[in-house]
Amino acid sequence: MPMTTIFDGLTDANLRAKPFPHVLSTGVVPDTILKELQASIPWEVLREDPAIANPNSRVNLPAHRALADRRVPTLWRSVLLSNSSPQAYHAAMRVFIPHIIHYYPTQSHVLCSLPQDRIGRRGVDDFSHCDVLMEAQLAINSPVVGAPSSIRGVHVDNPRKLFSALFYLRLAGDDTPGGDLELHRFHGRPGGFVVETVLHATTIRQLVIPYASNTLVVFVNTVRALHSVSPRHPGVWPRVFLNVIAEVKSPLYDIRPFRVKA
Repeated sequence: MPMTTIFDGLTDANLRAKPFPHVLSTGVVPDTILKELQASIPWEVLREDPAIANPNSRVNLPAHRALADRRVPTLWRSVLLSNSSPQAYHAAMRVFIPHIIHYYPTQSHVLCSLPQDRIGRRGVDDFSHCDVLMEAQLAINSPVVGAPSSIRGVHVDNPRKLFSALFYLRLAGDDTPGGDLELHRFHGRPGGFVVETVLHATTIRQLVIPYASNTLVVFVNTVRALHSVSPRHPGVWPRVFLNVIAEVKSPLYDIRPFRVKA
C-alpha cells in the first residue's frame, strides 16, 4: 500500500471533539487499493468460523492468524501487519495526545511516548514485556435475515482498549439500508450501564457516520465514548470493515459505579 498505515494521513483537521474525541476521514486509500482489498477478501478463511452461518453475527480474522495462513492474499497480510505495528500506534496517537492527557493523566506519560519495543501484537506478544498490544483484524457482520436488527446497541468498548478504529470496506453493489455508526452522549452524568451496554433512555444520539466505503473513524475509548450500529435491513450483503485497536494491560476506567442498580 502507498500508505504504511490507515492512520498516516490523519491531521488535526480530522479531529472532532463532540460527542467525544474522534477522527473522521474519507478517501483514505486510493481507489485501486480499495478495490483490490475488496476483491481479495479471504472468504474461504472467514467461512471456517461457524458464526458466519448465523444472521447478523460478527466474524474476525485477526492479524496473527492471517499472517500464519498462506491462503490470505499478500495485500491483506500486508495491511494487517502494518496496522498492528508500533508505527500504526504512533500514527493514530499523534492526533489524540491532548485527549489522552485529559482523560488519562496518570497513564499518559507512558502511553504518549512508548518506545517501539514496548508495543506488541495481540496473539503474538504479551504484557510481560509490552505496555500496549495492537490488533488489526478483518471483520464482517453476516447478512441480516428477517426483521432489521442491530449488531450492537449503545455501548462502550472494553475498558482495556485505548482507542478503536473502523475502516469501512462496503462492497460494490451493497444497497442494504442501515449498518451506520451512531455516536451518542449521556443526558447528564454517565449511568445506565448493564455490563458494557448502556440503556437507550440514558443517552442521546448526536451523530451518524454512514457505513460508506473508504471511510475511517477512530476514537479514544472512555466511559463517555458511547456508540452503536444502526439496524441493518435483511439482504445478501455482509458488512465489511478493518478493525484496529490498541489494548492495555489494566482497565483505563471503571464502569461499576455507573451500572444500573439491581
